[in-house]
Order: sequence, then C-alpha cells, then structure tokens
Amino acid sequence: SLIYPVVADEIAATEAHYLELTEHIEKQAIEAYNQGNGQDVVRLLTAYSVQAQNDIVQQWLELWQRLVVMFRDGQVITPDSSVKANGAHVGSPGYPSSWYARIIEDTGDHYKIPESPTPPDMPAAHHLQAGGPG
Repeated sequence: SLIYPVVADEIAATEAHYLELTEHIEKQAIEAYNQGNGQDVVRLLTAYSVQAQNDIVQQWLELWQRLVVMFRDGQVITPDSSVKANGAHVGSPGYPSSWYARIIEDTGDHYKIPESPTPPDMPAAHHLQAGGPG
C-alpha cells in the first residue's frame, strides 16, 4: 500500500517524540517525589498524560486529513509549487501486477480486448471510424 510508509513514518516519529518527552517528564516527577512533593508528582504526570493524549488525538486527526488529500480516489497528490493551477502534482500509481493477474485469473477472457476492432458478427461497414464516417 502507498499509504503504509506515510503512516509508519508518522508512528515512528510520534513514538520517538513521546519516548524522549516521557523520559524528561519522569525525571521531573522523580525529582519532585524525592523532595517529598507527592501532590506535585500527581499533578505533573496527570497534566502530561492529558496533554499528550490531546496532542496525539489532534495529530492523528491531521494525519487522517493529510492522507485523504494525498491518496484520494486512487490518486497520489503531492505538493508542487511549480503547478500554478493548484500547487500540487496529481499522479496515478496504478495497481500492482499481482492485482492485474488476479483479475485475469478470476474473470478469464471477460475483459480481454479483442485483437480485431470489428466483432466477428458485425460487418466492417457498420464499425465507426475515428474522426467520423468515411
């Protein structure tokens, strides 16, 4: 999936950020505890936990929004300031070859494009030509 690397990067960055931040907060909590300030420890850890939870919920909401914009309708949209119309490049990654192989396996010749543009039961005169009759 094209989305997985974006999500995996977000997870890794979030984990790294909160591991570092939690280590810092824990040091403050231990220091306050060693000074006999149990209530300060509870307030500190509670405030940190509530703020971290709120921040993560907001971060994942923004990630969801970014993913919807980046990967809508099977397209991959990336910022590109050189595109004057919308400031983004729109690309179509297509499907992996395994998907096409599965369609062929599941449907046989149902979607096969005939080699001849004229079906065998239709006279060639009735077949429309590009650019109109004649």
